[in-house]
Amino acid sequence: MKKRLLSAACVLAFASSLWGADLPKPLVTGMTNPESVCLGSDGRMYVTEIGEFGKDGDGQVSVIVDGKAKPFATGLDDPKGIVAFQNALFVTDKTRVVRVDANGKVTTFTASDKFPSPPLFLNDIALEPESGSLFVSDSGDLKGTGGAVYRINVKSGQTELIVDGKSLLGLNTPNGLALDGASHLLLADFGSGVLHRIKLADKSSQKIADGFEGGDGLTWDKHGRLFITSWKTGKVFGIPRPGQKAVLLADKFEQAADSCLDPTGRFLLVPDMKAGTLTALPTTIVGWEVDDSPLTIGTEIAFPKLQWTGWSAESDSGKVSQLRPMLLTHAGDGSNRVFVPLQEGVIHVFPNDDAATKTNIFLDIRDRVRYSDKQNEEGLLGLAFHPKFKTNGEFYVFYTDVKAKMANVVSRFRVSKSDPNKADPASEEEIIRFEKSYWNHDGGTLAFGPDGFLYVTHGDGGAGNDPHENGQNLKTLLG
Repeated sequence: MKKRLLSAACVLAFASSLWGADLPKPLVTGMTNPESVCLGSDGRMYVTEIGEFGKDGDGQVSVIVDGKAKPFATGLDDPKGIVAFQNALFVTDKTRVVRVDANGKVTTFTASDKFPSPPLFLNDIALEPESGSLFVSDSGDLKGTGGAVYRINVKSGQTELIVDGKSLLGLNTPNGLALDGASHLLLADFGSGVLHRIKLADKSSQKIADGFEGGDGLTWDKHGRLFITSWKTGKVFGIPRPGQKAVLLADKFEQAADSCLDPTGRFLLVPDMKAGTLTALPTTIVGWEVDDSPLTIGTEIAFPKLQWTGWSAESDSGKVSQLRPMLLTHAGDGSNRVFVPLQEGVIHVFPNDDAATKTNIFLDIRDRVRYSDKQNEEGLLGLAFHPKFKTNGEFYVFYTDVKAKMANVVSRFRVSKSDPNKADPASEEEIIRFEKSYWNHDGGTLAFGPDGFLYVTHGDGGAGNDPHENGQNLKTLLG
């Protein structure tokens, strides 16, 4: 998923002209206390119905078919949050988490005794698919105490505490959850109306907004907009961009519960618990409209006659050969030439002419570059020409050093004095070296700025989810 940061200054504001208007006609009616909705792996809508409050066994998961809610999984107690993962549904049911398979069979996935502390009122559930983690909120006694948020590893079943009233001061009634990238979790506090952002690496938290009394559902869309529903006030809000104020989208629901996007991404599906309905609310935020119509562009083959020197599409045995061009650039010297570095460690040059038929090898440093067709992140990754290349013949290359265990280098090379289409491999001068712990997340883009400085991008050092917290650390070259 993308990493999104909401400003701590984001405070609720009624900035929309839509509030007060009638709601769209419901998609589904006649449900009994619908609480949460999700799209299954089959693309269908699934809704949890609590049934009669305080009565066990009458809760169910319903599937929406032809505008009707049909029982899919029955015999639940008070099902609330629901997410789809690996051809199954995971549902919070009072003090346990259950798994519902593709046939509607219900099994207990995480029993109450598997939590660090016995849960009181399991509520929302959110999924981080990369790590296979479920995040579950426990709203506690609904009076401001006993609340917590837990993480469940789907593969191992291990459950750990993320925050509770001791570690997150002021926590009242934790409810709505949504991942903010893979490294942060958003939490809506039903009791206090505060929206928290929790850093999963160290479980620290930050208040990023307030004013969401009865906050229930949290839903991102692909444009980076966050939608918040309020069960207590029946309102739905949208935060259009990080740092912007929340906009009221609707205020006519009776009890707006846990939402999700419809298959098009243009509507927010909102269960209304008291009304027993499911409504598709447009995601349009007045003043922040998004044009998602298809771009009127096309593609065509550039340099259709071009042959890459030393490369053929197939090996002698018939195996497909990978070319892997990394970028296309020019030297800024007025020569109208195109330079293309290949990940394996070769830079090609050819005329910027549709009739060009063959490339020249400008630089070959395959003996120094770590590269494998079986991987996709190491190799010759960047190229930039000095602003005064026409007079000094200098250019810069970013590559993974084959002789080092885990390192990338930026080196300066010079063009041959006798042939402008040849560089001198022996002219290499190492400028900077990046030592790292893992093979991936290398970065590699090089560019000169208008200030004359050479700018280098590098990844966070590798693995997944930035385990060493390098990404935002200005004290390391990996940040």
